[in-house]
Amino acid sequence: MGYHEKGRAFLKRKEYGIALPCLLDADKYFCECCRELLDTVDNYAVLQLDIVWCYFRLGQLECLDDAEKKLKLAQECFRKCYGENHQRLVHIKGNCGKEKVLFLRLYLLQGIRNYHSGNGEEAYEYLNKACQLFKELYIDPSKVHNLMQLGFSAQEARLGLRACDGNVDHAAVHITNRREELDQIKKEEREKKRRRLENINHLKGMGYSTRAAKQALHQAGGNLEEAQKTSTQTGRWQEPSLNSSLVPSPRLVAGPFPLHLGPVCHTSCTCLRVLSCVCSARTSSASTDEDMETEAVNEILEDIPEHEEDYLDSTLEDEEIIIAEYLSYVENIKSAAKKN
Repeated sequence: MGYHEKGRAFLKRKEYGIALPCLLDADKYFCECCRELLDTVDNYAVLQLDIVWCYFRLGQLECLDDAEKKLKLAQECFRKCYGENHQRLVHIKGNCGKEKVLFLRLYLLQGIRNYHSGNGEEAYEYLNKACQLFKELYIDPSKVHNLMQLGFSAQEARLGLRACDGNVDHAAVHITNRREELDQIKKEEREKKRRRLENINHLKGMGYSTRAAKQALHQAGGNLEEAQKTSTQTGRWQEPSLNSSLVPSPRLVAGPFPLHLGPVCHTSCTCLRVLSCVCSARTSSASTDEDMETEAVNEILEDIPEHEEDYLDSTLEDEEIIIAEYLSYVENIKSAAKKN
């Protein structure tokens, strides 16, 4: 996930040549995850779209075969994650308006790939589907302005309007409710962290090292009584240790953390919280290696967006231009064929 977010940050700046290696690294590590995980969240499907978008932007026509494979993989992942006709997504989130942006990108890339592969009819079909979705997802700038006047960001406005079929009043309620939900999640996270610190300090007071206390609680699923019982029986956690904080490596930190979020949730916000906890766990006596790890983690943190649905936000300005461009190419081919 860290590699993916890094790549997406370069994508936003249209630095495609730098983005692609990050995205391909993310793909390599995602492939090491179990299929059940990849079919539960949409991260992997979005990654496939991002890679093919880079191929297109860099004009890498030699990657057409790989693009076809990745687009088929993305489509299948979306189907398993969101359900047939998006019914699972609608059941969980109440709507699928925001996620339709992903399918617009999918259809557009499928159209482009078919065009460059010489499949004119298939290209026209996909490009037309992308065009219809664009018309559905287009947002009146005045509506965004109205919501911004209420104190919402442009990103919140776009996402809210797409979730509510362009209704400004409904979007305002939707954004407000979502803010309250996130505030509650943050409150629960703070409380969970406070209880965990209390439990760690309790075990340290019994003579456990910091690392031993954290490991005992981890093995006991956070249950203090169970951690004490298990550790006392085995004597496993009683070894003395100085300044031994449990800090994962950057690669582990950057791995997927979606299981407690529920299905079809993108996990950037979770990755951010986990990485923040890791950074706060560092001690002033960190070694040179630990300092390097901290720098690596901080570098990832810089590129993780604050909004958990940032990956669904798009002005669709680029897509509008590209759809029109490739539709004109296909129409020209059709016209030339009729004359012949």
